[in-house]
Amino acid sequence: MLTRNNWRFFQSWLEVARQHNTLPQCLRRRSSRAQSLSPFPQTEIVPQIRKLSTAVFSSSCVLQSPRLKSGRLRCDTVLASRLKTLLCRHDGQIYSTVGFRTSPPRQAIPPLLVLLFVKPIAKLTAILSGRTFRNWWRALPHNKRQYFYESLGRHKYKILATLLGLTGVCSVYYYSHLQTTPFTNRKRFIAFTDSQFKKIAASEYEKMKSLHAEKSVHSSHPLYLTIAKLVIKITEANSDIPEIRDRTWTIHIIDKDVKNAFVLPNGEIFVFAGILKAVTNEDQLGAVLAHEIAHVVLNHAAEQVSFTQFVDVLLIVVLAALWAFLPSDGLAVVATWFKSKVVELLLEMPYSRSLETEADRVGLILAAKSCFDVRECKAFWELMALRSDAGEEDTVDIEWLSTHPTHQNRADSLGAHMPEVLKLREECKCPPLPAVDPSAVVAKQRQILLEKQERRRKEPPSISGIRITS
Repeated sequence: MLTRNNWRFFQSWLEVARQHNTLPQCLRRRSSRAQSLSPFPQTEIVPQIRKLSTAVFSSSCVLQSPRLKSGRLRCDTVLASRLKTLLCRHDGQIYSTVGFRTSPPRQAIPPLLVLLFVKPIAKLTAILSGRTFRNWWRALPHNKRQYFYESLGRHKYKILATLLGLTGVCSVYYYSHLQTTPFTNRKRFIAFTDSQFKKIAASEYEKMKSLHAEKSVHSSHPLYLTIAKLVIKITEANSDIPEIRDRTWTIHIIDKDVKNAFVLPNGEIFVFAGILKAVTNEDQLGAVLAHEIAHVVLNHAAEQVSFTQFVDVLLIVVLAALWAFLPSDGLAVVATWFKSKVVELLLEMPYSRSLETEADRVGLILAAKSCFDVRECKAFWELMALRSDAGEEDTVDIEWLSTHPTHQNRADSLGAHMPEVLKLREECKCPPLPAVDPSAVVAKQRQILLEKQERRRKEPPSISGIRITS
């Protein structure tokens, strides 16, 4: 919930920025930079939907700041990588950072690289083992094949006991690594300890920093301040959740025309400037951030990697069997490709879609506790579906071919949970919602689009601007 104390903290943050000579820079660049990043695109399809104006971003630079409170804020100015960087720490553990290291970090082989190399090596070993067995079996004389069969018959109980023992060990390992998700209380398999996955997340973070180093936005930028305000709002309102309270949240704004935002498991928040073309107001932007933070709260990254690794281990035996028993390499290659597609379509993609749906639900709860207009969460996906139908978005309309549910299915799923989160929002003593339902506005725009498409369908065809009439 955005309380008076939270707002005073944000104003205090601006006061420190002014003292460190970052505010004049923000004011000087306000008109040019905010003009390039802040306006939401106004298409002919959604002209009446409320837009987040440039003033929302730029006004953050000129708020009057109260006197700093001791203990609420600690700021230091450091010189790193030839950039003067303002580092501010809030009690809620949000760091405002700018700049990336110009030299690569010195560390051991990243755990993520180990995972990336182990997987193909294991598959290659299975393929070579299966192929070697097939060639060995073909070259084996008939009498030795018969002896092999007889040996299997004599030791069948030992072989069965070994297989049962391996199954038991795998079962114990699996059930000993089951964890319960927050909110949904779902049992899931996690193969990593917290310290192990922190190393994986740190490796991915260094990769992201290096990839987007040249496009990072300064912490005094209006867009940065707006994202910081929303993140503070979410984390403060949900500070009762250990996964939020005990984590350090760091914000990185990337000046790229990409409609994306994501949060790494270690709390590193990456928001691309292009996301402003996908949302129409702060509530929708807050909903996107709440969804991404929900992924971290639910530890979906560790779960998905664990699931993928577990499936790969089980399928190693299948892969070896394909190359051992199919008569030729060509058939084995085709069967291997077919197996990978079946696993992708029937296991990996449905699992990914279920995680997205779960994050939508938990993100809706986080947004409700943060006093956002949760109806905008549903309206956002309805708007995305509308843009997709109008041909503005290049998306996959067939859900089973995607790692995410369709836009309309996500909107419908959020709508099913709307009564309970509206009640939760009311229990949190949030301000009353506007009278106009955002979904009703989107529905009206959809009707306009359908009528326009119907008129175009009925219009006679034309060649070079000459209309053909019968």
